[in-house]
Amino acid sequence: MPTAFTVIKRLGSGTSAIVNLCRVNRSTSLANIVSAGSLVAVKCFAIARLHNQNNVVNEISILRRLSHTNIIKFIDIMWDSNSVYVITEYCNMGSLKEFIRKHLLLEPDARFFMRHLVSGMKYLRLQDIVHRDLKPENLLLMEDPSKTMLPVLKIADFGLSNVMQTSSSSSSSTPMLFAEKIGTLLYMAPEILESNFYDSRCDLWSIGAIFYELLVGTTPFSSQSEKGGIDALIMAIISPIPASINIPQDQKNQKNVSQEAADLVSGLLTRDPANRITFKELFESRYLDIAHTPGPQSLFIARKSMLAAIELDEQIGGYEAEAAEKVRAKVIKLYVEALEHMFGHLQFLRDRDGSEARRISAQINECMERVDVRKNEIAEIRRGCTTKLDASTNKKQEEFGKKI
Repeated sequence: MPTAFTVIKRLGSGTSAIVNLCRVNRSTSLANIVSAGSLVAVKCFAIARLHNQNNVVNEISILRRLSHTNIIKFIDIMWDSNSVYVITEYCNMGSLKEFIRKHLLLEPDARFFMRHLVSGMKYLRLQDIVHRDLKPENLLLMEDPSKTMLPVLKIADFGLSNVMQTSSSSSSSTPMLFAEKIGTLLYMAPEILESNFYDSRCDLWSIGAIFYELLVGTTPFSSQSEKGGIDALIMAIISPIPASINIPQDQKNQKNVSQEAADLVSGLLTRDPANRITFKELFESRYLDIAHTPGPQSLFIARKSMLAAIELDEQIGGYEAEAAEKVRAKVIKLYVEALEHMFGHLQFLRDRDGSEARRISAQINECMERVDVRKNEIAEIRRGCTTKLDASTNKKQEEFGKKI
């Protein structure tokens, strides 16, 4: 191990790598990147035991180009004659797999983690990256800085990932095809096993299997795997029936799973990739609403939208009638944006801070009143009976502006 680190404990191990929790020592080159004393995760690849060096090179090249809240953060790479060391941020709450084992998750919790996963996948999609080994073990968790929400989910382990490349002669709409039979069976798309080639839609199936496990507590084919072993598992995966995997009705009732969540699971776990929901449909899902995913910045974003709305709201009186109506519509849009972020944060406070929840609830009520005022004004204007805001309403808006 390089002198840049002091090993604290082993976090995990695999066939070709060991992951250690390390502390960064003082007076090292790494201390110029992260502060001395910081905790980092160091993935150690023993060169002699590497079956495929391309996987390591591939993982490093992909990690170096990524920067997203829901993607593991690459810090640096080191090597010596025996090993290659990949240094990343330390996710102090382990993997999603461990979290599922230890906690009874409700649907709002499952939806929370799904929003983080899909947000990260949307970023990977923009970078033309196919993960190909999405599973709870490869999704790491970091404690939320505010300690009021569930952990922040981060996608990790890009050893089997690939960057989609299209030749200059091919159509941009033609997907890149893969032939390798790789991944983890319990989360592997049927087309990987039964077709000569497959494309990036294999990640959609894996996301569906993860969501299924978050909601139910087991993977879609766990019973076949436990009873019949690997052969039974493979047969269950490649079976054409049913066309889509659904959450069993008894599990749906027992776990109180909403129809929206169940529909998303079956849409993702559709065996034929041509009929599976698309990445675009997933990213635009109203159920997930990833544009308003709760996180450390949620309240800051809500406050920013709210202050912009209030500032514009106070200027409406200075506009002519036609322009004022457009301004009112913009004000409403800003208020609604603020509401979305406040609702999201409130939903996942999980009763850890009652006073904070009450404060946000009060702001939500005030914000909704302001939206109603402006909506009523627009309706009255369109009916041809424009009315002015009375003094009491103006006073209420002024008081609320001071609270924000």
